Amino acid sequence: MRARVLVVDDEKSWRGIFSRWLEPRYEVLTAESLEQALEVLEKRGPFAVVITDIGLSRVETNDDGFIILQTVYERWPMTRTIAVSGQPREVDPQQIQDHYHALAYLDRGMLRTDRETFLKLVDEGVRLSRGTPSEE
Repeated sequence: MRARVLVVDDEKSWRGIFSRWLEPRYEVLTAESLEQALEVLEKRGPFAVVITDIGLSRVETNDDGFIILQTVYERWPMTRTIAVSGQPREVDPQQIQDHYHALAYLDRGMLRTDRETFLKLVDEGVRLSRGTPSEE
């Protein structure tokens, strides 16, 4: 059975990009808001990996993605998360990993040029969600 990945992003173009990159390997579902993500998690979960944008609106102070990270960690601890953002923020990636237990915090600028790092992180998240040791 193919692992399931949830992509949460308010930008349709990024939901499409992530889906195209991931669909050859995984079953991919998408959500465009905090509310929709929580509904999909409840009704269609669990997922191996949840990839979420931090700011799920054009408002710079929106940080609904942090709520998703925290909810996933509390309710589905085997699900791995990856945080992404296109908004310039003063965010410590290590803090996101430590506090929200995310595998990584990725800037969209990096994603535009380095798809392979993203895919390796998702692959690692799937392995960890299944309790399989890392392939390092």
